[in-house]
Amino acid sequence: MKKKRTRKSNNSFGKKSKKAQMQAQIFVYVLTVIVAGIIFMFGFNAIQGFLFKLHQSQLTSFEIDMKNTFSKISSEYDSIVEHEFVLPQKFSEVCFVDIEELDFWDRTSIPYTLNPGTIPPLLEKHPLISHSITSGAEDNVFVYDKLLEKSFFAGNINIINDTPTNLEIICYPLFNGRFNLRIKGLGNIAEIEEI
Repeated sequence: MKKKRTRKSNNSFGKKSKKAQMQAQIFVYVLTVIVAGIIFMFGFNAIQGFLFKLHQSQLTSFEIDMKNTFSKISSEYDSIVEHEFVLPQKFSEVCFVDIEELDFWDRTSIPYTLNPGTIPPLLEKHPLISHSITSGAEDNVFVYDKLLEKSFFAGNINIINDTPTNLEIICYPLFNGRFNLRIKGLGNIAEIEEI
């Protein structure tokens, strides 16, 4: 009679198999985290890019609206229009400069220099407007968030202001990104006043 041989189970093989499965699962988890991180970073950058382009398009739309409104009204002598301008809500104020009435600048040469003792307090608060003027730039509209976001030339403007100082420069605070102006045509100049 022959004896049946029984095979002993190899416990070390079972332990190795479970160890390999654990290592494979860890690898899958790590790979999943890496892929998810890459997708998250790509999505975040795509959203940031989209928001930046939206922000720029809103600023450009505001600039075009203002230029078109000023151009249309300034050519219609004695016509008066009240217009609401809209910016993104993050903006805090819009400043206007009447370049032709800057009597506190010596404009005989570029860069312009201040006539002694005549600097308006508003320019101390907004040094980038001062820099724009001294460099000879023609920009007369300045849009602020915390810092200057955009400046451009909107056409010839004349500022109506009730205060006896700073007739050449005025800043209007924005409420929910909006402000209203009364615009009067004076031939080739738009006379502006906050409503």
